[in-house]
Amino acid sequence: MTAPSIPPRRCLLIACHWLGDTFWASQVLPALQARWPDTELHVGAKPAALDLFRQYLPDERLLPLPEIVSDRRRERFHPLGFLRRAIAVRGMTFDLVIDLTGNRYSALFSRLVASGSTIGFDGGELGCLYTRRVPDAERPEAHLSERPWRVAQAVVPDLTIPPLPTPVAPGEELPGILASMGITDRRPYAVIAPGAGWATKRWPAPRFHELAAHLERQGLRVIACGSAAEQELCREVVRTLDHGGVADLSVGDLCTLVTGARVVIANDSAVAHLAAAAGLPVIVLFCPTNPLHCRPLGPRVTILRTDCPLRPEGSSDHCPHWTDNPCPRPEWMQISTDTVIAAVMAQLPE
Repeated sequence: MTAPSIPPRRCLLIACHWLGDTFWASQVLPALQARWPDTELHVGAKPAALDLFRQYLPDERLLPLPEIVSDRRRERFHPLGFLRRAIAVRGMTFDLVIDLTGNRYSALFSRLVASGSTIGFDGGELGCLYTRRVPDAERPEAHLSERPWRVAQAVVPDLTIPPLPTPVAPGEELPGILASMGITDRRPYAVIAPGAGWATKRWPAPRFHELAAHLERQGLRVIACGSAAEQELCREVVRTLDHGGVADLSVGDLCTLVTGARVVIANDSAVAHLAAAAGLPVIVLFCPTNPLHCRPLGPRVTILRTDCPLRPEGSSDHCPHWTDNPCPRPEWMQISTDTVIAAVMAQLPE
């Protein structure tokens, strides 16, 4: 079956990745809105990622889909909850479902909820369930941000990929966010994001702490931000600082926080992508992932990378040691604290 020749009446986009990949998927939505002004577009995503879409759609068109697993190593699949959610969504009668996630769970969910066509990646996990399948092959040098566009272009072939992503709309006002963290003065601040989805993507916490101490000596407050599961790691980074802070914020409020920062230092993570898109100076640390495919896109991004002989190159997204187990090679040691400090100071205004 080919893509619909006329715009659908009601369409669901499924974007149930982790936050960084969902950010790339969110870029497709305004392009489809512009081409299909009369289509009732809805988005299904992880609850924490729905903020990425609120600048485009009202809340009643945003569907929390926690039942769609994106990483089997870190999430449990609950078949009964999955089926109940699918039955509820099917009642909304979507005549087109565009799956930007592309795994077995999203493919099955797409098939169960669609009243009409489904579009997603061919090959791999249950790609055969889509009524229209998009080849998953990509150019060796292609950035991961292009992946959701390939699915969207199967529906609207002449969609063009913008050179830089659209930033996420900020949430609450910055003074209120800082006040909720106990910060009431106007001291300039840096944001450090020491976490990442995989343990092996994290530059060692003691080095982040050394960096934070240096930044404080330069007159900056340091705010360490991360998910609820990363709060202990964040506290470790600022543990001896006189002017430190720890933040666990919604996506919208996180975007507000980073927009007010002098500089952002992060691992290969969603925080780096959000800050880079907002035009902030961002220092990003890479070890087991390939910046050719995964780097944040923005006008002021500095990439620091290890020289590990096993690091991914070419078409490889990640090195062989990509699980949550520590890498047996101490390759993170190749990015010293002094190297990161020098990169940060080069980005700070005089």
